[in-house]
Amino acid sequence: MEFVDGNEGYDKLVAGVLHLTGVDLGAYKQRQMQRRLQAYLIGRGYPSYEHLLLALQREPDRVRQLMDYIGINVTEFFRDSRPWQVLKLQVLPQLLQGPGSLSIWSAACATGQEAYSLALTCNQLNGLHRVHILATDVDEGALATAAAAHYTAKEVKGIPTEMLDRDFVQAGEYYIPSPRVRRAVRFARHNLLADPYPAAIDLIVCRNVLIYLKDETKSRIISGFAGSLKPGGYLFLGGTEHLNQPASYGLERLELHFYRKV
Repeated sequence: MEFVDGNEGYDKLVAGVLHLTGVDLGAYKQRQMQRRLQAYLIGRGYPSYEHLLLALQREPDRVRQLMDYIGINVTEFFRDSRPWQVLKLQVLPQLLQGPGSLSIWSAACATGQEAYSLALTCNQLNGLHRVHILATDVDEGALATAAAAHYTAKEVKGIPTEMLDRDFVQAGEYYIPSPRVRRAVRFARHNLLADPYPAAIDLIVCRNVLIYLKDETKSRIISGFAGSLKPGGYLFLGGTEHLNQPASYGLERLELHFYRKV
């Protein structure tokens, strides 16, 4: 089936999805989002954005299917290992030197591997008992997967063998983080584009999300993150997500992936 629709139909679909879900597809880079949506429409036999919108309005189950498809849920344990070493050897030890508990926010956590990687790293540093990790995402399906925490052998391949043996329980073909690791993480739905941000956070981790967003949306989210951080708190971004003027947000660059609130 050939796709026949233009920007007007796209704009109507964006407005309709915002009304139905609270998710603003217009905040994403339009060309990338249109490619994903067009592939979805062609694959499922919709000839236009309008036909898809009508289906979404009639059948709520189709809304979940669409959100699952367009969600940016690509993640893995200890993705891109070098910055995780910086986190373990520099950032977390400094934060753990302070008194009291440590508040960490894993924003846009997808299916949970990033949040559990944070808990596992804190456990390596003997600081898990002091850490509270809030892991959020707009995708309720991804959050359900994260809370269930059943990962295949392929999904845990980035975890060192000794850590896998110590901190996971094997149940059939799945690997499940230990109760102690799971208790350190709380999952909740949060829309970075619409909901209030939590306050007094020591470390925010949001990786490989901003690259999909328009510049003005990206700037708004970074401002929100900066407002959430305590003075001296850290923001941990993805490998290709660089802030050209971190000082404009009250941040300073520590390493390629890390920014500290001044």
